[in-house]
Amino acid sequence: KEEEAEQILLECLKLEPKDVISKHELASLYRRQGKEYQAEKMFLECVELEPRNFMSRIELGEMYVERGKIQEAEEIFAKCLEVEPGSKIARLHLGKVYVNKNVDVTFRGAMI
Repeated sequence: KEEEAEQILLECLKLEPKDVISKHELASLYRRQGKEYQAEKMFLECVELEPRNFMSRIELGEMYVERGKIQEAEEIFAKCLEVEPGSKIARLHLGKVYVNKNVDVTFRGAMI
């Protein structure tokens, strides 16, 4: 089923190369399949095409945390808060990053 989904999404992107929804879904699929390089590339393309794309940023940040790229994750989640300042999801993820870095989150404003 995943291979079929991948083929359909790739066909969609042939027809509409800048379709952010198809790119995001393909990136998520690649992430689930462990194709980290392809997933990262697709998520970054989503954000480049649609700078306010919150969900692509969240998934990219989660992927960075999983890979131990804490600094990159922090930057992504901070940008999420710029895009959606009241986001509890972004605050939660940013708070987890600060805990991983042993940063006093009280002064960083990361906690809900």
